[in-house]
Amino acid sequence: MEYRSGPEYSQAEAGEVRDFLMRRNLKKYLLPPDRLYMVNDGHEHFLRISNGQTTEYPVRGSFLFKLLKWYKFPSRQVHRLSIDTITSILNDYLLAIPGNQVNVTVENGEAVSITSNKYNELSDIEVLDGARTVGVACVSRNDFFMRVYSNTDYEVQPVPGDVCGIGYNLFNSETGFRSLSVRLFVRRYVCSNGAVIGRIEGEGVKVHYGHPDMELKSFLDAQVRAGEKARQEVGRLIEKSTHLPARPVIERVTDQLTPLIGRKRTDELIGDLEEESSIYDLANAITSMAQSLDLKDRLIAESLGGDLLAPAAELAEEATEEIEHQLIGA
Repeated sequence: MEYRSGPEYSQAEAGEVRDFLMRRNLKKYLLPPDRLYMVNDGHEHFLRISNGQTTEYPVRGSFLFKLLKWYKFPSRQVHRLSIDTITSILNDYLLAIPGNQVNVTVENGEAVSITSNKYNELSDIEVLDGARTVGVACVSRNDFFMRVYSNTDYEVQPVPGDVCGIGYNLFNSETGFRSLSVRLFVRRYVCSNGAVIGRIEGEGVKVHYGHPDMELKSFLDAQVRAGEKARQEVGRLIEKSTHLPARPVIERVTDQLTPLIGRKRTDELIGDLEEESSIYDLANAITSMAQSLDLKDRLIAESLGGDLLAPAAELAEEATEEIEHQLIGA
Protein backbone atom coordinates (compact mmCIF):
# COMPACT_ATOMS: atom_id res chain seq x y z
CA MET A 1 0.00 0.00 0.00
CA GLU A 2 1.47 3.34 -1.06
CA TYR A 3 0.91 6.57 0.83
CA ARG A 4 1.11 10.16 -0.26
CA SER A 5 4.07 12.29 0.69
CA GLY A 6 5.18 15.87 0.31
CA PRO A 7 8.34 17.00 -1.51
CA GLU A 8 11.59 15.41 -0.35
CA TYR A 9 14.90 17.26 -0.43
CA SER A 10 18.32 15.63 -0.05
CA GLN A 11 21.12 18.10 0.73
CA ALA A 12 19.33 20.75 -1.30
CA GLU A 13 20.04 24.46 -1.42
CA ALA A 14 18.59 26.17 1.63
CA GLY A 15 16.79 28.68 -0.57
CA GLU A 16 14.95 25.92 -2.43
CA VAL A 17 13.66 24.39 0.81
CA ARG A 18 12.81 27.78 2.25
CA ASP A 19 10.82 28.72 -0.84
CA PHE A 20 8.72 25.58 -0.46
CA LEU A 21 8.14 26.22 3.24
CA MET A 22 7.06 29.80 2.55
CA ARG A 23 4.80 28.90 -0.39
CA ARG A 24 3.00 25.88 1.05
CA ASN A 25 -0.61 26.24 2.10
CA LEU A 26 -1.03 25.25 5.76
CA LYS A 27 -4.34 24.81 7.54
CA LYS A 28 -4.49 24.03 11.26
CA TYR A 29 -7.32 22.48 13.23
CA LEU A 30 -7.61 22.33 17.02
CA LEU A 31 -10.59 20.12 17.80
CA PRO A 32 -11.82 17.10 19.80
CA PRO A 33 -10.57 13.77 18.40
CA ASP A 34 -14.13 12.43 18.15
CA ARG A 35 -14.68 14.86 15.29
CA LEU A 36 -12.13 12.94 13.22
CA TYR A 37 -12.92 9.80 11.27
CA MET A 38 -10.85 7.74 8.84
CA VAL A 39 -12.34 6.37 5.62
CA ASN A 40 -10.88 4.76 2.51
CA ASP A 41 -11.79 4.31 -1.12
CA GLY A 42 -10.15 0.91 -1.41
CA HIS A 43 -6.80 2.42 -2.40
CA GLU A 44 -5.95 5.19 0.05
CA HIS A 45 -7.06 6.75 3.32
CA PHE A 46 -8.91 10.01 3.83
CA LEU A 47 -9.42 12.00 7.03
CA ARG A 48 -12.98 13.19 7.51
CA ILE A 49 -13.22 16.28 9.73
CA SER A 50 -16.61 17.30 11.13
CA ASN A 51 -16.17 20.83 12.44
CA GLY A 52 -19.29 22.79 11.59
CA GLN A 53 -19.02 21.34 8.10
CA THR A 54 -17.63 18.04 6.89
CA THR A 55 -14.37 18.05 4.93
CA GLU A 56 -12.23 15.16 3.70
CA TYR A 57 -8.49 15.28 3.11
CA PRO A 58 -6.22 12.64 1.60
CA VAL A 59 -3.88 11.24 4.27
CA ARG A 60 -0.10 11.26 3.92
CA GLY A 61 2.05 8.50 5.36
CA SER A 62 3.31 10.89 8.05
CA PHE A 63 -0.21 11.33 9.45
CA LEU A 64 -0.96 7.63 9.44
CA PHE A 65 2.34 6.56 11.00
CA LYS A 66 2.16 9.33 13.60
CA LEU A 67 -1.21 8.06 14.78
CA LEU A 68 0.08 4.48 14.85
CA LYS A 69 3.21 5.64 16.70
CA TRP A 70 1.00 7.26 19.34
CA TYR A 71 -0.03 3.77 20.47
CA LYS A 72 3.25 2.02 19.60
CA PHE A 73 1.70 -0.01 16.79
CA PRO A 74 4.52 -1.73 14.84
CA SER A 75 4.54 0.21 11.58
CA ARG A 76 6.20 -2.65 9.67
CA GLN A 77 3.00 -4.66 10.12
CA VAL A 78 0.90 -2.17 8.16
CA HIS A 79 1.67 -3.76 4.80
CA ARG A 80 0.44 -7.13 6.07
CA LEU A 81 -3.05 -5.78 6.79
CA SER A 82 -5.97 -4.91 4.56
CA ILE A 83 -6.88 -1.27 4.11
CA ASP A 84 -10.18 -1.85 5.94
CA THR A 85 -8.37 -3.38 8.93
CA ILE A 86 -5.99 -0.43 9.09
CA THR A 87 -8.92 1.98 8.87
CA SER A 88 -10.64 0.26 11.78
CA ILE A 89 -7.46 0.41 13.90
CA LEU A 90 -6.97 4.10 13.13
CA ASN A 91 -10.53 4.97 14.12
CA ASP A 92 -10.20 3.03 17.38
CA TYR A 93 -7.00 4.96 18.10
CA LEU A 94 -8.67 8.30 17.37
CA LEU A 95 -11.43 7.52 19.87
CA ALA A 96 -8.88 6.43 22.47
CA ILE A 97 -6.81 9.65 22.39
CA PRO A 98 -6.83 11.19 25.89
CA GLY A 99 -7.57 14.87 26.38
CA ASN A 100 -10.15 17.18 24.88
CA GLN A 101 -8.38 18.36 21.75
CA VAL A 102 -5.74 17.46 19.17
CA ASN A 103 -3.88 19.42 16.52
CA VAL A 104 -4.34 18.44 12.88
CA THR A 105 -2.19 20.03 10.19
CA VAL A 106 -3.22 20.02 6.53
CA GLU A 107 -0.48 20.88 4.03
CA ASN A 108 -1.41 21.66 0.45
CA GLY A 109 -4.76 19.94 0.86
CA GLU A 110 -3.42 16.73 2.50
CA ALA A 111 -3.50 15.68 6.17
CA VAL A 112 0.16 15.65 7.20
CA SER A 113 0.19 15.38 11.02
CA ILE A 114 -1.80 14.87 14.21
CA THR A 115 -0.35 15.90 17.57
CA SER A 116 -1.37 16.44 21.16
CA ASN A 117 -2.71 19.84 22.22
CA LYS A 118 0.40 20.05 24.47
CA TYR A 119 2.72 19.68 21.49
CA ASN A 120 5.23 22.55 21.25
CA GLU A 121 5.68 23.44 17.62
CA LEU A 122 8.88 24.96 16.31
CA SER A 123 8.56 25.51 12.60
CA ASP A 124 11.24 24.49 10.14
CA ILE A 125 11.48 28.12 9.05
CA GLU A 126 12.41 29.11 12.62
CA VAL A 127 15.10 26.41 12.73
CA LEU A 128 16.53 27.59 9.40
CA ASP A 129 16.61 31.14 10.75
CA GLY A 130 18.34 29.92 13.93
CA ALA A 131 21.03 28.24 11.84
CA ARG A 132 22.05 31.45 10.12
CA THR A 133 24.65 32.19 12.81
CA VAL A 134 26.68 29.15 11.69
CA GLY A 135 25.80 29.37 7.99
CA VAL A 136 23.55 26.89 6.18
CA ALA A 137 25.33 24.72 3.64
CA CYS A 138 22.36 22.56 2.59
CA VAL A 139 19.13 21.03 3.87
CA SER A 140 17.50 17.59 3.78
CA ARG A 141 13.79 17.39 4.51
CA ASN A 142 10.72 15.20 4.15
CA ASP A 143 7.37 14.92 5.93
CA PHE A 144 9.03 13.27 8.93
CA PHE A 145 11.99 15.51 9.78
CA MET A 146 14.34 18.23 8.63
CA ARG A 147 18.14 18.10 8.82
CA VAL A 148 20.08 21.34 8.40
CA TYR A 149 23.78 21.10 7.53
CA SER A 150 25.89 24.04 8.65
CA ASN A 151 29.08 25.24 7.04
CA THR A 152 32.08 23.16 8.15
CA ASP A 153 34.53 25.97 8.83
CA TYR A 154 36.57 24.19 11.53
CA GLU A 155 39.02 21.75 9.91
CA VAL A 156 41.18 18.86 11.07
CA GLN A 157 43.53 16.53 9.16
CA PRO A 158 43.53 13.12 10.87
CA VAL A 159 45.57 11.63 8.01
CA PRO A 160 47.97 13.71 5.87
CA GLY A 161 46.04 15.03 2.88
CA ASP A 162 42.67 13.86 4.29
CA VAL A 163 40.98 17.06 5.46
CA CYS A 164 37.73 16.93 7.43
CA GLY A 165 35.49 19.85 8.28
CA ILE A 166 33.49 19.91 11.50
CA GLY A 167 30.17 21.74 11.62
CA TYR A 168 26.65 21.10 12.85
CA ASN A 169 23.47 19.24 12.03
CA LEU A 170 20.27 20.80 13.35
CA PHE A 171 17.28 18.48 13.51
CA ASN A 172 13.59 19.31 13.77
CA SER A 173 10.25 17.72 13.06
CA GLU A 174 7.00 19.59 12.53
CA THR A 175 5.12 16.29 12.58
CA GLY A 176 6.45 14.86 15.85
CA PHE A 177 8.88 12.19 14.60
CA ARG A 178 12.13 13.71 15.93
CA SER A 179 13.13 15.80 18.89
CA LEU A 180 14.76 19.17 18.39
CA SER A 181 18.52 18.63 18.59
CA VAL A 182 21.89 19.97 17.50
CA ARG A 183 24.73 17.55 16.83
CA LEU A 184 28.25 17.94 15.51
CA PHE A 185 28.81 16.80 11.93
CA VAL A 186 32.07 15.73 10.30
CA ARG A 187 32.43 16.10 6.52
CA ARG A 188 35.31 14.28 4.84
CA TYR A 189 36.16 16.50 1.88
CA VAL A 190 37.89 13.88 -0.26
CA CYS A 191 34.67 11.94 -0.79
CA SER A 192 31.89 13.99 0.89
CA ASN A 193 31.20 11.25 3.47
CA GLY A 194 29.57 12.56 6.63
CA ALA A 195 29.43 11.37 10.23
CA VAL A 196 27.04 12.59 12.92
CA ILE A 197 28.61 13.04 16.37
CA GLY A 198 26.75 12.97 19.69
CA ARG A 199 26.66 16.24 21.60
CA ILE A 200 28.44 16.67 24.92
CA GLU A 201 26.81 19.82 26.28
CA GLY A 202 23.74 19.63 28.51
CA GLU A 203 20.74 17.61 27.39
CA GLY A 204 21.43 17.92 23.68
CA VAL A 205 17.79 17.11 22.88
CA LYS A 206 14.39 18.68 23.50
CA VAL A 207 11.14 16.87 22.85
CA HIS A 208 8.34 18.97 21.37
CA TYR A 209 6.16 18.63 24.43
CA GLY A 210 5.36 20.45 27.66
CA HIS A 211 7.62 23.54 27.42
CA PRO A 212 6.89 27.24 28.02
CA ASP A 213 6.70 29.52 25.00
CA MET A 214 10.06 30.30 23.36
CA GLU A 215 11.93 27.59 25.32
CA LEU A 216 12.62 25.50 22.22
CA LYS A 217 14.00 28.51 20.36
CA SER A 218 16.22 29.46 23.32
CA PHE A 219 17.43 25.87 23.59
CA LEU A 220 18.37 25.79 19.91
CA ASP A 221 20.40 29.00 20.19
CA ALA A 222 22.20 27.79 23.33
CA GLN A 223 23.12 24.44 21.77
CA VAL A 224 24.69 26.08 18.73
CA ARG A 225 26.76 28.41 20.94
CA ALA A 226 27.88 25.55 23.20
CA GLY A 227 29.04 23.46 20.26
CA GLU A 228 31.83 25.88 19.38
CA LYS A 229 34.11 24.60 22.15
CA ALA A 230 33.27 20.94 21.47
CA ARG A 231 34.68 20.79 17.95
CA GLN A 232 38.32 20.82 19.01
CA GLU A 233 37.77 17.78 21.24
CA VAL A 234 35.98 15.94 18.44
CA GLY A 235 38.93 16.63 16.16
CA ARG A 236 41.27 15.02 18.70
CA LEU A 237 39.09 11.92 18.94
CA ILE A 238 38.94 11.56 15.15
CA GLU A 239 42.72 11.67 14.97
CA LYS A 240 42.88 9.04 17.72
CA SER A 241 40.54 6.77 15.73
CA THR A 242 43.14 6.47 12.95
CA HIS A 243 45.39 4.54 15.39
CA LEU A 244 42.74 2.20 16.83
CA PRO A 245 42.17 -1.22 15.18
CA ALA A 246 38.74 -1.92 13.74
CA ARG A 247 38.70 -5.67 14.44
CA PRO A 248 37.58 -5.47 18.13
CA VAL A 249 34.35 -3.67 17.15
CA ILE A 250 33.48 -5.63 13.98
CA GLU A 251 30.95 -7.94 15.68
CA ARG A 252 29.10 -5.05 17.30
CA VAL A 253 29.04 -3.04 14.08
CA THR A 254 27.80 -6.07 12.13
CA ASP A 255 24.90 -6.46 14.56
CA GLN A 256 24.01 -2.77 14.14
CA LEU A 257 24.28 -2.67 10.36
CA THR A 258 22.49 -5.91 9.48
CA PRO A 259 18.95 -4.72 10.36
CA LEU A 260 19.62 -1.55 8.38
CA ILE A 261 21.10 -2.82 5.10
CA GLY A 262 20.79 -6.62 5.28
CA ARG A 263 23.27 -9.36 5.98
CA LYS A 264 24.69 -9.66 2.46
CA ARG A 265 25.52 -6.00 2.10
CA THR A 266 26.93 -5.86 5.63
CA ASP A 267 29.20 -8.84 4.96
CA GLU A 268 30.42 -7.19 1.75
CA LEU A 269 31.21 -3.95 3.56
CA ILE A 270 33.08 -5.70 6.38
CA GLY A 271 34.81 -8.05 3.94
CA ASP A 272 36.34 -5.13 2.05
CA LEU A 273 38.30 -4.05 5.13
CA GLU A 274 41.97 -4.91 5.44
CA GLU A 275 43.27 -6.83 8.45
CA GLU A 276 45.05 -3.72 9.71
CA SER A 277 42.13 -1.34 9.05
CA SER A 278 41.51 1.30 11.69
CA ILE A 279 38.28 2.48 13.25
CA TYR A 280 38.65 5.55 11.05
CA ASP A 281 38.65 3.27 7.98
CA LEU A 282 35.58 1.40 9.22
CA ALA A 283 33.68 4.62 9.94
CA ASN A 284 34.50 5.91 6.45
CA ALA A 285 33.29 2.65 4.87
CA ILE A 286 29.97 2.99 6.72
CA THR A 287 29.46 6.66 5.91
CA SER A 288 30.36 6.08 2.26
CA MET A 289 27.71 3.35 2.05
CA ALA A 290 25.24 5.68 3.80
CA GLN A 291 25.12 8.00 0.79
CA SER A 292 23.02 5.42 -1.07
CA LEU A 293 20.32 5.23 1.64
CA ASP A 294 17.12 7.21 2.16
CA LEU A 295 17.10 10.18 4.55
CA LYS A 296 16.17 8.23 7.67
CA ASP A 297 18.52 5.28 7.16
CA ARG A 298 21.33 7.56 6.04
CA LEU A 299 21.10 9.40 9.35
CA ILE A 300 21.19 6.11 11.27
CA ALA A 301 24.29 4.92 9.39
CA GLU A 302 26.08 8.26 9.69
CA SER A 303 25.34 8.31 13.43
CA LEU A 304 26.89 4.85 13.72
CA GLY A 305 29.98 6.16 11.94
CA GLY A 306 30.08 9.12 14.30
CA ASP A 307 29.80 6.89 17.37
CA LEU A 308 32.88 5.03 16.15
CA LEU A 309 34.90 8.18 15.51
CA ALA A 310 34.01 9.92 18.77
CA PRO A 311 32.65 7.43 21.31
CA ALA A 312 30.00 8.83 23.62
CA ALA A 313 31.81 7.58 26.73
CA GLU A 314 34.94 9.55 25.88
CA LEU A 315 32.96 12.65 25.05
CA ALA A 316 31.11 12.39 28.35
CA GLU A 317 34.40 11.96 30.22
CA GLU A 318 35.86 15.04 28.59
CA ALA A 319 32.73 17.04 29.37
CA THR A 320 32.93 15.97 33.04
CA GLU A 321 36.59 16.96 33.25
CA GLU A 322 35.78 20.35 31.73
CA ILE A 323 33.00 20.94 34.28
CA GLU A 324 35.25 19.91 37.17
CA HIS A 325 37.99 22.24 35.91
CA GLN A 326 35.53 25.13 35.80
CA LEU A 327 34.35 24.37 39.36
CA ILE A 328 37.92 24.30 40.67
CA GLY A 329 38.64 27.64 39.05
CA ALA A 330 35.38 29.22 40.26
